Amino acid sequence: MDNLKAKGIILAATGVFIISFDALLVRIAYTNVWNIIFWRGIFMGISLTVFLIFRDGLYRLLDFRNTWFKTLLSSAIFVVSGAGFVLSVENTTVANTVVILSMAPLFAALFTRIFLGEPVKSKTWIAMIISLIGVIIIFQDSLGSLNLKGDIIAVITAASMGLNLTFLRKNPELKRTPIVCISGFMLGFAFLPLAAPFDMGVNSYIVLGIMGLFQMPMAMIFMASATRYITSPEASMFQLIESVLGPVWVWLAIGEKPPEATFIGGAIILLTLFVHSYTELKRRKSKPDILQ
Repeated sequence: MDNLKAKGIILAATGVFIISFDALLVRIAYTNVWNIIFWRGIFMGISLTVFLIFRDGLYRLLDFRNTWFKTLLSSAIFVVSGAGFVLSVENTTVANTVVILSMAPLFAALFTRIFLGEPVKSKTWIAMIISLIGVIIIFQDSLGSLNLKGDIIAVITAASMGLNLTFLRKNPELKRTPIVCISGFMLGFAFLPLAAPFDMGVNSYIVLGIMGLFQMPMAMIFMASATRYITSPEASMFQLIESVLGPVWVWLAIGEKPPEATFIGGAIILLTLFVHSYTELKRRKSKPDILQ
């Protein structure tokens, strides 16, 4: 293994490790969901603005030229997935949320077929069907409980993430990091009417500050930087680790044990996604993406 690829692997693994604490931080913020969404967005927007000004300068940060509409549209889709993640975690188990969200690449493949007209390989259709069986197993355990609402929100969130992946694939000229930055501010202001942002305890501000100012931006920068040295399929395989680690941290910290059905359905989904990603990685030798 050459040094550049080893660097990419370290960056990807570090980014996924950092983001794996996301659900736990949502759980221990101990404030209402609207406050979490508001501060999560505002803090993320502030930290990424500082990062982009430091990296690119204010002029380049504001230079969207003819891409402003597409940039705002992608940011708006990020708002759906950003709010959906928090709402799902608050309404079902963390394990259900992160396992269902791991299906986002499969949604992306489906939307690529629908909107871009690119054919979906037979193995991807098979992976979708098998993963759907895993989701059904998880849903069956949630029927008649409050978890069902969170599971449905997780599916919608995964679909929105897949839609944005498709949109960004169609528009490679768009700058990814500014899109996430703008989505943070959009997320905050969109949910401000529902939030009471200054009616929280000190602990809540500390947790949300860690999440929005440091944890999420750092994870995003590490994971995006990794694609300079390893391919996108390789980087996406590391993201499956979050689906395993996320529930573990919550289980260890606050004793939220995943339901048995989540172990079964989750194992089906994660194994399917791993095999699909691994075979795709062996087939493709795509060019690395550049952090924008």
